[in-house]
Amino acid sequence: MKSRFGLPFIIACVLHVVLAIVFIVGIDFKKEPTPPPSGSAINAVVIDQATVDAQVSKIKQKEAQKRREEAERIAEANEELERVKELAKQERERQLAEQKKVEQLEVERKNKEAERTAAEEAAKVAAAALAAKEAERKLAEEAAQQADRVRQQKEAERKEAEQKALQAEQARKEKEAQRLAAEQAAAKAAAEQKAAEEAAKKAEAEKQKKLEEAKKAEAEKKAAEEAAKKAEAEKKRQQEEAKKAKDQAEREAAERKRKAAEAKRQSELEALMAAEFAAEQSNALTSRQISEKGKYMALIKDKVERNWRVESGWSGKHCLLNIRLANNGLVLETKRVEGDGQVCRSAIAAVRQANSLPVPKDPAVLAEFKDFNLRLEP
Repeated sequence: MKSRFGLPFIIACVLHVVLAIVFIVGIDFKKEPTPPPSGSAINAVVIDQATVDAQVSKIKQKEAQKRREEAERIAEANEELERVKELAKQERERQLAEQKKVEQLEVERKNKEAERTAAEEAAKVAAAALAAKEAERKLAEEAAQQADRVRQQKEAERKEAEQKALQAEQARKEKEAQRLAAEQAAAKAAAEQKAAEEAAKKAEAEKQKKLEEAKKAEAEKKAAEEAAKKAEAEKKRQQEEAKKAKDQAEREAAERKRKAAEAKRQSELEALMAAEFAAEQSNALTSRQISEKGKYMALIKDKVERNWRVESGWSGKHCLLNIRLANNGLVLETKRVEGDGQVCRSAIAAVRQANSLPVPKDPAVLAEFKDFNLRLEP
């Protein structure tokens, strides 16, 4: 397993050590402080660029050497896995020790750098540090690319190993299938021999069976003739029962029709009696007013029937409603007086949907529609 610090961290540590050495060498510790001159002056420390370049070149060469060595180690990784693990462990411990040293050197460098008072020196140091970081970043990117290539190579090797394992498993399965096929062929041959023997026995049994079936067929023929006779008798009986049922249904339908007609006549008689009673109660109405009442009764009935949803199967049924209206024809109340419940519910819904009904202007006739009965028939 590779160290989590890796090559980029080693490069960064080396660069920091080099910079720390350059800074330390550039400081003159023996120089005594002198009184400042009358004019302003800028103290500057010049970093030898050639030295820095040489150090960077040396680091890059070391890095190239390490990459070559890493490539060689990868080629031998399958044979030396345990040794690489131990080396990786030692490398991590060494890198941790080096990191601590570098961090200590970095702390000392920062402390000494804080004591520097010249702004120009600080600016140059910052510029040098920036260049070093850029070099470090580039080296880190190269190291990351190298690590990715190594990872891809290992992935390819893993896939190749898996493919070989699959091929080996496929070969094993094919050999197993061949073995099973051979066993099945042997079993089939034995089964065919046994089947041939059983077929001979079965043929003899079939011969005996056909003799028995011939006898049985003769008996079944006689039984079929008897069943045909019974079926014919049963058919005649069912036809007679169907005719009786039909006659009974016709009689019941005629009875229902008679009762419906009787109910209709009864309701008409009740309506006539109600009309006669109303006529006796309103002797003051003139013939013109009576005619107008009939006219508006027909208009009201027509409007209600236009909103009425009549369903099939309601023929012969009726509903008598009591309706209360306001002076402007607004429906105040609607209730059932008599009749089929389902028909009356539908009729009440039609009146409510109409909301307002036509009413006469004549006060005397209008009084007849403030509380009246309306008969509806589907």
